[in-house]
Amino acid sequence: MLPYASADEFVAAVTPFVDNGVAAGEAVLCIGGTDNIALLHETLAPRSTEQAHFVTSEEWFRHPARVLRDVYEAVDGFAVDGRQVRVLGEPFVTEARADGASGWIRYEAVLNEVLSQHPAWLICAYHTGLVGEDLLDEGRRCHPQVTHAEGSRENLDYLPPSALWRQLDAVPLAEPDNLLHAQVVTEAALADARQAVSALGRGAGLDLMDTVMFVHAVNEATTNVVDHAYGLGTLRVWMEPHRMVCEVADLGPGIGDSFAGWLPPDPTTDAKRGLWLAHSFCDELEIRSSGAGTTVRMCSKPFPTASPDGTATPDGTATSNGGDSSGDRATPPTVRDR
Repeated sequence: MLPYASADEFVAAVTPFVDNGVAAGEAVLCIGGTDNIALLHETLAPRSTEQAHFVTSEEWFRHPARVLRDVYEAVDGFAVDGRQVRVLGEPFVTEARADGASGWIRYEAVLNEVLSQHPAWLICAYHTGLVGEDLLDEGRRCHPQVTHAEGSRENLDYLPPSALWRQLDAVPLAEPDNLLHAQVVTEAALADARQAVSALGRGAGLDLMDTVMFVHAVNEATTNVVDHAYGLGTLRVWMEPHRMVCEVADLGPGIGDSFAGWLPPDPTTDAKRGLWLAHSFCDELEIRSSGAGTTVRMCSKPFPTASPDGTATPDGTATSNGGDSSGDRATPPTVRDR
């Protein structure tokens, strides 16, 4: 973890990390804010600007689960024949985007697990003036080392991913204030669930593609109930400011994998993919699971709080004006110390 308060601090710590990696023949990927990427092009050695790979945080950090997949695939592609890979990552999370911070904290926590089989060295940079103290404290719990221009030191606030996961999961999910739809989930009711989510999403102002993606996410979760939780569960739908929320719950045996929905499934095995796909298709996902059952809560992409025909209102409620639904199962769209 690299906390920095100024451009000079960022450059002093990152320049040797990138230049030394390129000089050693390692692959280097730099993901940073637009200004910082421009700054690196000005301060790095010419060879580094030619051979390192650069991408902006705004382009890269759009969705926690998809970023995990993208980082894994990028590192896997670079690490040919055991080649060392260095990654600078500057998460696109600020105080203004704190609503989805839990997902990004989980992403940071599980990243070491994702890349544990690769010769990868990552540094995650946090602008202390933009991130805010609360999110900075959360970030400290995800990184085993803290880096500065003078070197690195052990981070005493660090928690292993499984321990941090337990802390995050101990926070109860808030109950909705304005439930719009509730139904029993069975195999015979899967189509009704898709149609209800589609109609409510379109009525709230989601565009067609975002609605279809969200329907796919809910379909994966409800199908998991049918396949793995005795075929019986519940679906609830409500609105929060700027987004729709769907919750699928069951009284099944629970999920044994703490990181279900976060780690990319191994394409060479028959590993279950439902929660991974659900996470990829929605904007935010929370899971609470035990031997007494599982709750999967999914949030849509943001939608306008009001539309010309009044279907979405400032208090987050919506009326249904119909919409498209999907009857098919979803298909996916196309370390070391940090």
